[in-house]
Amino acid sequence: VACLTEVAVEEAREEVEQYVRGAFLEDLRARPDLDRHEIVRRAARLGCDVAGGAVVLCAELHTSRPRHVVATISGDHPGALAQHVAGVGDAPERVYALLPALDPRDAPERTLQRARALAERLGRYGTVGLSGFCSDPGGLAQAMQEAELVLDVLRHSDASAERVSADAGSGTYRLLFRVLASRPEEVRSFYEDTVAPIVRYDEQYRSDLLRTLDAYLDHNCNMNATAAAIFAHRHTVAYRLDRIRELTGLDPTHSEDRERLGLGLKAHRIIAPR
Repeated sequence: VACLTEVAVEEAREEVEQYVRGAFLEDLRARPDLDRHEIVRRAARLGCDVAGGAVVLCAELHTSRPRHVVATISGDHPGALAQHVAGVGDAPERVYALLPALDPRDAPERTLQRARALAERLGRYGTVGLSGFCSDPGGLAQAMQEAELVLDVLRHSDASAERVSADAGSGTYRLLFRVLASRPEEVRSFYEDTVAPIVRYDEQYRSDLLRTLDAYLDHNCNMNATAAAIFAHRHTVAYRLDRIRELTGLDPTHSEDRERLGLGLKAHRIIAPR
């Protein structure tokens, strides 16, 4: 009887802790106006110190062992706060986690490096999205949206968007994800002003302008290398670049226009799967 009582008490304690963790993470998702001091206080009560910043992890699982995933996160990242969220209806099961800063002296670099290693390890259990390093606890709600956006893109990514996963933790993609989380209309507007006419033209005429532009930029504007990459003649590449210039008003051979087109391609990769 004593043993059964102890087990019941422990199960009740764990259930309450799960409820409190879930309520806190749900508040972060649903209430972007949460005060930073309240966020730090509530996280600290759950054993997670986010005062020095944190990375948000969001994983969509295809395993029947979600508690093992939560335990892996907690065991791999000191002070992590992780919680399994069961899917409702057609909604998939997910795990959310706050990965706090490891060392105030080099928090962003070390924490992001550790978070990426953890995401790679969890890849066997599902798809994992990471936010950038959020130094201000008051911005964790936006960081959670950012992690969900990364996950959403990676879940629906095609062969070209797989490149997003390799650079989703830094660089231009990270900037685009942050803007998409807070001001999606700006990303959409930039996409419309750059490569959207190419995408619509390809869809209407079954052409290959977008892939040609992608290969051209990826091969440092080398016509021969681009032609070899897409199995076409260099004159075909030149014709397609002229067509891109006509459709967008941007010249792929000019550096400033090339930068805009390259950024437009990245915007397309994160918008198209959604």
